[in-house]
Amino acid sequence: MEPVWTKTYGFVPEHLEYPDTTLYQTFQKSAYKHRYRTAIDYYGAAMRYDWLLERTDAAANVLYNLGVRAGDRVGIALPNVPDTAALFYAVNRLGAVSVMIHPLSSTDEVEYFIRENHIQTLFLLDVAYTRHQSMLEKNHVHNAVCVSLWDNAPKWKKPFIKKAALAKAKLKKAPEVGLRLRELIKLNAFENRELGTPTDAKTDIAVILYSGGSSGNPKGICLSSYNFNALAMQVFSQIKEWPDEPGMMAILPFFHGFGLGVCLHAALMFGMTSIMVAQFSAKEFVGILKRNKPAIITGVPTLYEALRREKKMEKTDLSFLRGAFCGGDACPPALKKDFDAFLKRHGAPVQLKEGYGLTETVTACVVTPPACEKEGAVGVPLPDVFVKICAPSSDTELPVGQVGEILVCSPTVMLGYLDKEETDSVLYRHADGKLWLRTGDLGKMDADGF
Repeated sequence: MEPVWTKTYGFVPEHLEYPDTTLYQTFQKSAYKHRYRTAIDYYGAAMRYDWLLERTDAAANVLYNLGVRAGDRVGIALPNVPDTAALFYAVNRLGAVSVMIHPLSSTDEVEYFIRENHIQTLFLLDVAYTRHQSMLEKNHVHNAVCVSLWDNAPKWKKPFIKKAALAKAKLKKAPEVGLRLRELIKLNAFENRELGTPTDAKTDIAVILYSGGSSGNPKGICLSSYNFNALAMQVFSQIKEWPDEPGMMAILPFFHGFGLGVCLHAALMFGMTSIMVAQFSAKEFVGILKRNKPAIITGVPTLYEALRREKKMEKTDLSFLRGAFCGGDACPPALKKDFDAFLKRHGAPVQLKEGYGLTETVTACVVTPPACEKEGAVGVPLPDVFVKICAPSSDTELPVGQVGEILVCSPTVMLGYLDKEETDSVLYRHADGKLWLRTGDLGKMDADGF
């Protein structure tokens, strides 16, 4: 159908200009512009943009000296810690590809990712190293580099994070490992002039994320730098007024498109502070809200349910919020209604925005518009996103209100799956000249584009 939904946009522009720079170049530009701002807050430790850029370049130097080159795939099996951000951009600087892996994946799952991507360099938590060690040796992953959860945390907080991490891993002390990132950075202090391989932001793979794998093995989804840049601009176009130095709660995991694309890349692209939380605790979340007063919070429905049960939230002023986004799963109407009322009672000038999306579009491609919303509907397509409802296994568009398969056309649509045959089954050009993604999801659209 025609994009009738743009009439609901209000202040949101219908079209945006997306940078065709790589992930590293986009971050570097932001770091130069916002060098003295706080890029990352990690349990109260503030790291400026100039520090993060320096850390990124140092990590790129380490990667190069480990033998990583353009096109190589580097595994990052880490939670939301500062070094995840540095490594994410460092890998891209070399023209290599970041393969984002759930840090709590089983040994069999990690082995699957390693073999499918021919990974020879893997970053993981030291508390997980012993569990995977024999598998890593069997698969000749000689560059298994460890990071600690307490690295870069404030001095007073380190013992608490360390104790909790060791207890969860059922360890009495931090394991002996061969390589640690913090030590490698010290040993590789000299700069390699050969660093940096130009890549095409639109056509080259920058990141591989994995689908949930509801049936069979999870699918490797290939995404470009352009996909991530476009998502950042689309999502941030939804915010009308920004404070001087806005913060973003980064609790959604970076191995997920929502966390990586919005809470990390979008936040750093726009000079925000990414407030990283490695492990969720409703009590700690409330403490961070009160201390940091972030402009944007994001989460899955269960996070918002947990916040409503937390007694300390009742005494929390939320007038600083400029956006609250809910995704990753269907938000029950009762939860949205309850949380919206809660936001209003606590002075927040926003309502909870729902989103629909999938890893094949990085994350959300449809959200609740600023001007209006409809109960029972997720929202409307973001700028430059087209959605149509078609008969299953067809590109024949169905009438308004009829249930069919959801098809999406967007600058955030993936380059493809690792498996070409699977790619060809869901991604192709229609008679209108647009590249459409068959989502496999069923839905319907009303006359206003909701």
